[in-house]
Amino acid sequence: MTAHVHAKEMLLYAKDSGQTKRAWLKWQKLEEGSTDWVSLDGHPLWNEKTKYRHKPQDATINGFSLADTRISHLMQSGETYYVEAATEKDYFEEVTFDVSLWDDRVIARGIAHSTKEGAAAFCRARLGLSATE
Repeated sequence: MTAHVHAKEMLLYAKDSGQTKRAWLKWQKLEEGSTDWVSLDGHPLWNEKTKYRHKPQDATINGFSLADTRISHLMQSGETYYVEAATEKDYFEEVTFDVSLWDDRVIARGIAHSTKEGAAAFCRARLGLSATE
């Protein structure tokens, strides 16, 4: 028997629920066919075709305040994510998760992001570059 596709998120949500009665205020969803993450307005339905995540928090890198788009959860094989890449023109590289040691390392090191904009912003901040440089 395989685990529910959102088993890991369910555990995180249960932990949040132990700390607040309105845990959904900390969460967002991305519905199938959409490109925009939206805040939840109640408990998640855990639809298998919908993605769920904690709302991004702010992070400060070299004095730059950024929305924290770093990935810290287990991904599904075939999911797309973005890695900070100082050698790339746009400061990120698009990657497909394939359950490899490389995937594990970039996630553990905090350089894997859920958005290309986040990966580029973090990379530029680590290099000490503003958004216009």
